[in-house]
Order: sequence, then C-alpha cells, then structure tokens
Amino acid sequence: DQIERAITIADKLGLARPLADQCQYNLYWRERVELGYSDLFDNYHYGTTVWSPLAGGLLTGKYNTEVPKDARFASLDGPGASNFKKLFGEEQVKETQKALTAFGEIAKELGCSQAALALAWTIRNPDVSTAIVGATKLSQIEDNLNALEILKKITPEINAKIEELFKTAPTPSIDYRKFGLTEPRRERRIRETQN
Repeated sequence: DQIERAITIADKLGLARPLADQCQYNLYWRERVELGYSDLFDNYHYGTTVWSPLAGGLLTGKYNTEVPKDARFASLDGPGASNFKKLFGEEQVKETQKALTAFGEIAKELGCSQAALALAWTIRNPDVSTAIVGATKLSQIEDNLNALEILKKITPEINAKIEELFKTAPTPSIDYRKFGLTEPRRERRIRETQN
C-alpha cells in the first residue's frame, strides 16, 4: 500500500509520518475505511478526515421519493454520476428509495432528521477522526451538530435496522484459524470503545 510505503520511507529518513487520510465514507461507500485501512489503524494509529458523510445529499431525505430536478444528481451524467447510477438507475431506483424512506422512519423514531442520523452513523465509527460537512444555511449547521446527540441513541438494534436497509457492509475477511468470517471491524471497534 502506498501509505505504508510512505510511512516506511518517512521512518527511514527521520521525517514526520503521514498521520491521516481524507477519504469518502458514508452508508453507501464504506470499503476503504472499514477494510482497506485496517492495518493502518491498528499498526500506525492512522486517522481519517472523511468527506461526504451524507453521500452528496442522498442521505438527507430529498431523494426519498424522487430526484429533485434542481439536484446535483438530476442528470445521470457528469461528475459523480457513475456512483449515482448504481443507486438510481432504472433497475435500482425503487429499492434505493425504499431504503432511504425507511431510513427516514428510523430518523423520526429517534427524533432527528435523516441528515443528522447519517452523520451520527458515520462519526460513530471510532476509526473516523473527523468528518467534513457542508452547509448553506444555519439550520443545516444546527442539524449537523444535533448528530452528536443522536450518537447516543444509535443502539445495536437501531444499527442492525440500518445495516439491514442498506446492505452495504463490506464482506469481512476470513479467519483461517477459526474457519469463519472475522467480526466486522466497525462493529468490533464500536464495541471496544464502549467498554
């Protein structure tokens, strides 16, 4: 991995190591943080500054029933469109909107917006050092801050509901000593930090 090589070179030359990466992480895009960086987290205490915790607005509620005509993903062309097509292409749109709507219901149960729940889910991962959020209104900043309160409300049962809706958890690796799958890193790290 390039980051581990950079750390090794920095160590050999007596330079400061890379400390963190800015990577995408949210309910739809999880693999790099949950699988790809495991050794960096464990061996080097590497940090992450994640971007797009709301998946470019997909997790805010505005795409639950339709794609707004003025939305950034109104066209299936342009920057980021390939990821959007995976979720809102003809074959997938109904399933995506069903999951998003059900996610909205979970947010209502918890007394928050979908955006606050999505952000809380993201920063709940102990491997996330910080998350970059954007806002164009004061109410969005307040809603983002509300995610800190929602963190406390995401129980293992609520998390299981969310996981069942999105089905985006990366496949755990195989533990050949036990002849089974390893426990998903995200869940293990959350459990470890709560004890």
